[in-house]
Amino acid sequence: MTAQIVLSFLLPAGSAPRARRLSGAVFFGVLASGLLQAAPAQARDLLETFELAKTNDPTFQAATHEQLAEESSLRIAWSNLLPTITGEASYAKDKQQVQSSDNDVFAVGSTTYPIKTYGASLTQPIFRMTEWAEVSQARATVKESAARLDAAYQDLIFRSAKAYLGVLEMKALLDLRRAERASLQEQAEHQQRRLDSGLGTAPDVYEAEARAALASADEEYAEADLEDAIQALAEITGEIDTSPRPLAENIPLALPEPANPDRWVQQAIARNPDLEAQRQAVVASEREIDRQRSAHLPTVDFTASINNRDTDGSLFGGGSQVETKEYGINVNIPFFAGGSAIFSTQRATDLKRRNEQRLVQERREVERLTRNAFQVVGSAARRLGALSRSVEVQAEAVAAREKSVDAGVDTVMNVLNAKREFYEGMRDYTSARYTYVIAVLALERNVGVLGVEDLERVSEWLKPED
Repeated sequence: MTAQIVLSFLLPAGSAPRARRLSGAVFFGVLASGLLQAAPAQARDLLETFELAKTNDPTFQAATHEQLAEESSLRIAWSNLLPTITGEASYAKDKQQVQSSDNDVFAVGSTTYPIKTYGASLTQPIFRMTEWAEVSQARATVKESAARLDAAYQDLIFRSAKAYLGVLEMKALLDLRRAERASLQEQAEHQQRRLDSGLGTAPDVYEAEARAALASADEEYAEADLEDAIQALAEITGEIDTSPRPLAENIPLALPEPANPDRWVQQAIARNPDLEAQRQAVVASEREIDRQRSAHLPTVDFTASINNRDTDGSLFGGGSQVETKEYGINVNIPFFAGGSAIFSTQRATDLKRRNEQRLVQERREVERLTRNAFQVVGSAARRLGALSRSVEVQAEAVAAREKSVDAGVDTVMNVLNAKREFYEGMRDYTSARYTYVIAVLALERNVGVLGVEDLERVSEWLKPED
């Protein structure tokens, strides 16, 4: 218990780390753990993970194809206002047989001759309010799907970063569990040596061994949490990555600027893509009402056709070739269709009111999430500073109690409790670091401005490769 080492705490940028000479029995496992080790040489960084997710994430790919499908719906709506041209051709044989006739022109007998027909027709809509309303509705739907694709893109950025940082956090917590277990095992061995030398007691040995066994069980849970975090990242990227680049020891901490949450809420209401998508859903609902109401209106079409009929025979013995051309205006006036237009309009009106209420709910949710993210960023930054100081004090308390036990003026139980509190503080501090980074990204996502440049900024907070 006499070996001395120096522990440099992981402090936020701007605070001065204080090196303490502390007992190796307490901190050897922490220093030896991967929490303070450099990243593997081939570790995948955050930007590489995001690029992989863009290609392999099924949720984002589904949103992309949905956007493409909605763009096609606008082209379909326009096509209903364009001319329709059709052509037809037929070939048949006509067999006629005169059984009897009072007309000397028609001799008794039969004749067979081919008939060839071909032609084309054109229909050009002139006035169709239903189709025009469909075009307006499709435009709103395309804008809605574009906003949802933007939301899916920002969600992908956030989910990729959160899953990536989740792996890093679980690895760091596992390292702390291992360090705690190693420290408690060393404590149990030390108490056994004191018992063998006549300086210790059996209850102290039992208590230390019990704490070490519990720490070993907690380590297994931490291993399971790490495996689940790795699988969660693979669910997005489609590939297993067990060695992402860890977070650097010092990360810059900053409070949201501007410091007024109302300003952030105003930006979120104006720029949040989910909110914009719901606005366009309301617009599309209004156009649907117009479309259903237009079913009461007449339709006007210009039509033209040409037809050629070539007959190579007839009862008279000679054939003919006749060409027919027609053009004109067709007007269709609906009078009654069983009340379908009235009920369809009422249904569209109710759906619009539903979407308006969803818009209200979406706006309230965006405001709540934005305010919460704003508060979390600030509180996480402040909490990190407090936890940093708390861990330093707890480390000093552990070292002081170890010396007191060796001097016979303190109990092993107090040392074990102090170690438990120290490692709990270290785990809280480690989780708080990742909570801060995720909160920063969540605030940007709620406002609707999360982009790749934010991932680049977070990537700068990761440890560089060797």
